[in-house]
Amino acid sequence: MKNYWVLFLLSVFVFPQTSFADTKEDEATALTPSEDKIEAPKIDDTTNNRMKTLEGSRSRFSGQFNISYQGSTISHPFSDTAPNLSGITPPPLVTLSGLVSARYRIDAVTTTGIGTGITTQTPFQGPKNTTVSEPYMDIARTYTFNKIHNRADFQVTLYTSDEYHNQFGYREELSISNESSYLFPFGLTVGFLLELDYNFFSGSSTYSTATATNAVLSNQTQWDLITDPFFEYTLTRSLNLRTVIGIQSYNNRNLASDFALVHPSIYETLGVGCQILPSWFIYPFVQFFPGKVESANTVVGFNTIINLF
Repeated sequence: MKNYWVLFLLSVFVFPQTSFADTKEDEATALTPSEDKIEAPKIDDTTNNRMKTLEGSRSRFSGQFNISYQGSTISHPFSDTAPNLSGITPPPLVTLSGLVSARYRIDAVTTTGIGTGITTQTPFQGPKNTTVSEPYMDIARTYTFNKIHNRADFQVTLYTSDEYHNQFGYREELSISNESSYLFPFGLTVGFLLELDYNFFSGSSTYSTATATNAVLSNQTQWDLITDPFFEYTLTRSLNLRTVIGIQSYNNRNLASDFALVHPSIYETLGVGCQILPSWFIYPFVQFFPGKVESANTVVGFNTIINLF
């Protein structure tokens, strides 16, 4: 597994830098100590509005919010209770969650940041159970290959929340992702997100695979793979139709081997991407299960990216 991670990191970060980057362009747009901002690299219109915003501010120092809201059903959009497909008691509540980070721009195509996760339930009906946990560090780099625009990101997360750290023994997570998009001349963007996450756990017997209860092991995800294709169609310079297909596979520690996988139901989101300001992108959507579209399990939500400075 260690050798696999080394090869994966080299392929995503070293190979794009040495083979795909325009080194003359990078030198011309490199950030010098006397500069407060840096010009964006010449990337053509393969970059969609969401990815432009995700790449962050051109300032040397900036802040970024990447927040998602998972709401209630379309039949009761303003309820504080989320769909309860598993029938748990008490029923789950709607949640606002995401990442807040301070970022530093290294050069025209590379940023690094430190941040934390933030979660609150029923944010619009009176916030409950607000937590700030799971601090992280990351480094991200954009590059193009044959007019395919890419953003690669490597992130290290420290688990600090009661649920993950204390109840199930999570300690650290390594995450590596690459998001790609290609814009066709007639306005259709086809994209793909690939993300691999690997978790480390406490060596305490409470969490050990040899002695922990199945209730603990079944809630410990050793690694997961996210493969999300997405499609966008340009309506105007600031609006586009957008749909994302959510495909996830994960390996829990109670499974027979390190490579046995569980595949949750595939979901899809459908909505409109809005570039409200150059620094603010929001995607309101409905989320449903293809082939089983019912009001009871179709929810409303949104994702928003906001850059400061």
